[in-house]
Amino acid sequence: MQRQKGFSIVELLIGMAVGLLLVAGIIQIFVGNKSSFEAQEEQTALQENVRVSFFLLGLTLGHTGFRPNAFNDESDSLSDDALAGTNGGNDKFGRDTISVRYVSDDNMHDCFGTALADGEESLNRFHLGPAQADGLRDLRCERSVIQPDGTVSANSTNAIIDNVESMHILYGVDTDNDRSVDRYVDAPGVGDFDAVLSLKVGLVMVTEGQLRPAGGPQTVTLFGTEQQYGSNTDRRQREVIEQVIALRNRLL
Repeated sequence: MQRQKGFSIVELLIGMAVGLLLVAGIIQIFVGNKSSFEAQEEQTALQENVRVSFFLLGLTLGHTGFRPNAFNDESDSLSDDALAGTNGGNDKFGRDTISVRYVSDDNMHDCFGTALADGEESLNRFHLGPAQADGLRDLRCERSVIQPDGTVSANSTNAIIDNVESMHILYGVDTDNDRSVDRYVDAPGVGDFDAVLSLKVGLVMVTEGQLRPAGGPQTVTLFGTEQQYGSNTDRRQREVIEQVIALRNRLL
């Protein structure tokens, strides 16, 4: 009778141990790749918010005070001041607001990206929304469209950029009427908003996910001042954007 051969219990245990090690290694690689992919997605979303911020703020605020017929006797008039702002605090969680007006020449849009008809006046007010359950805020625009006869045809508010932690605005003021900026101040220091020729807009953007390693708060610099955000339990990544926007209609 032929004796059957097989694996011993020791060999089976060794094989199982090796198999478990291989499975554990594969799981570890999978988890690492998944975390890396999620972090990359978060960074991509953050960078997209930065690009949208630059585009929308630059385009809308840059139109401040525009009137199609500003250089002749048939000049369109604005229903109120072209520029106004408030200071929402000088700490790291600034909640500044800014409002701008301009009259369309049939080739312009409001802060929602909606096309404006010739002669329509656009009022756009940027501000941060209330904190959500996770503590994150969004940048919102409240817009109104004013017809040439003075009637308001649209008035609504939309969130346009997600995950904005703070907004600070400085105003470039011409103090000696030489068409150049002499100093940058916050809203209470402006005095006459008609003397503002440019803006400095600073936003602190934040990811939704916990991307930073443990080790305390993150230090960022906004307008030359260092601020600390986050903690050992709040490890979301912050990114600062600073944008200088010339009010070109006042530089002519």
